Amino acid sequence: MLGTTLLRVTESEGNVDRLRGGRSRRFRGSDGAVHRRLWILLARSSSHGSRSAYARCRHRVDLVGAGHQRVSGRLRLEVGRDVLAVGDCGLLDDAAEAMQEFTTPHSTAVRMAAQLADPRFAYCGFYDADSEVPGLGDWIEQLIAESTGKNGRGVLPIVTKKSESDMYPVIGFTNKHELAVVGPLGAQFIFWEWVTALLGYLLNVDPFNQPNVTESKERTGALLSDWEASPLAHERAIFETSSIAIYSSARCSDLSEYLKSSVESSRGYLAIMAYLNREKDSEIVEFREVLEKKAKRPTTFGWGPRFLHSTGQFHKGGPLTGSFIQITADSTEDVEIPGAGYGFQRLILAQALGDNQALVARELPVLRLHLKDREMGIKEILAVARAL
Repeated sequence: MLGTTLLRVTESEGNVDRLRGGRSRRFRGSDGAVHRRLWILLARSSSHGSRSAYARCRHRVDLVGAGHQRVSGRLRLEVGRDVLAVGDCGLLDDAAEAMQEFTTPHSTAVRMAAQLADPRFAYCGFYDADSEVPGLGDWIEQLIAESTGKNGRGVLPIVTKKSESDMYPVIGFTNKHELAVVGPLGAQFIFWEWVTALLGYLLNVDPFNQPNVTESKERTGALLSDWEASPLAHERAIFETSSIAIYSSARCSDLSEYLKSSVESSRGYLAIMAYLNREKDSEIVEFREVLEKKAKRPTTFGWGPRFLHSTGQFHKGGPLTGSFIQITADSTEDVEIPGAGYGFQRLILAQALGDNQALVARELPVLRLHLKDREMGIKEILAVARAL
């Protein structure tokens, strides 16, 4: 059902013309007033049934606050603004039904927020591999890490391929797990948004901003604006193998020693940040499981630059206890960005270096492994990690 109907919220009539064959409807807030010039477009309709999905919805979306600048994109499911795929509005119906229970004093959302605020859940695993909502853990990771990781506080989610851990509690999404949240996708979405907002209250942080995401963007922009004069952009590797160039403030004799140094520098957790192709370079994901087992420390993995809007906020705004391993790489092809004067390869590297700067400015340990040969470099990293 998902993907049959496209529900799109736009902010002007001009956007209506861009989706042919769809229908538009004006929306009003729950107080009856029109707060924005918002439209709902039901497009990609292949049948009369799907075209009339809107009319069959039992629960309509309250769009008050849509587009509000203080509401981060990760929290906009209920206020709408971006693109949301739904099947016969079942996603919204499930969310609305689940939400009716959340305001009670001992609701599941309240109890889960209280659980996550417990120091024992400072690191919390999410395992969705055996569930009907695969990929949900990645979304929850962004929601919680970016919303709570600030003012030196926060909960660090860890998306794991194992249903249990000796280092942190793991939440699953089937009845087979001791800690589990079971429900349809729409209910999961609204549940975790409520939990995150309540968790922000308990941690005394604003869950609706992301100040350190902005910081990394600004550092990236500064690097790109003066790339040729930037020492960081032209830094020489401190150590090299046939397939990897290593950048670090530490001095070690080989890759194994550099990885050991990163582990020993951690005061809490390890973070792997891979600015690679998640399809062609997918083998690198194994690095997280291997390193966590060897290091015996909670270890996260993030694809760059995506993670900058997820755990990246926690890295710099949460407790400063992490040790960081960046993985960058050369590309065989580059695509020029029109009008920029550079291509995506430089942009991606600048994003990595900008975040590197932000971490180093906090005196956090950062190891950058630059793959001169992607395939061989990944194999070398995994082989060395397994031998630690």
